[in-house]
Amino acid sequence: MVLVLAANSPAMSAQDKAPPARTETATIYRSLTAVELRGVLDRQGYKSVAKQNETDFAVTTTSGFQFSALLMTCNIEGEPSGCLGLMLRARWTIEPGDEVKIIPVVQDFNNRFRIGKALIEEDSVYLERYAITDGGVTLDHIGEEVDEFLGSADALQSNMFDALK
Repeated sequence: MVLVLAANSPAMSAQDKAPPARTETATIYRSLTAVELRGVLDRQGYKSVAKQNETDFAVTTTSGFQFSALLMTCNIEGEPSGCLGLMLRARWTIEPGDEVKIIPVVQDFNNRFRIGKALIEEDSVYLERYAITDGGVTLDHIGEEVDEFLGSADALQSNMFDALK
């Protein structure tokens, strides 16, 4: 199996960061713009954040792990301007013969981590997590969604490596 980014751990040091104080007041966002998402990603301290187009960012963590942050459901009539969702997505390339070993890993991951989704398409394993702004969110919450995504990516990647030993 060839796992793209195989030597890179997704979970940066998100778990090592001190949580934000819960007594502070924060602005509530009912939608997100590319500027706001860029600000969240920049504050996370990644190695690079590259804007791909109006709504998509390619992100590389300090460990070299790469993922995409894609603003979704944007500029809907009758809704706040901006985007109502955020898709976080990572991809690993696998060898065709390894798929049989990876399928149980993906199934187990999906049973244990309901808030995200892993899937196999052609020669790749994808991990996705979708965050919505319904009811309002803080930018800190969006940052926490990204941290949780990276933690689940780390778990999935570790389990795939173990299955191929």
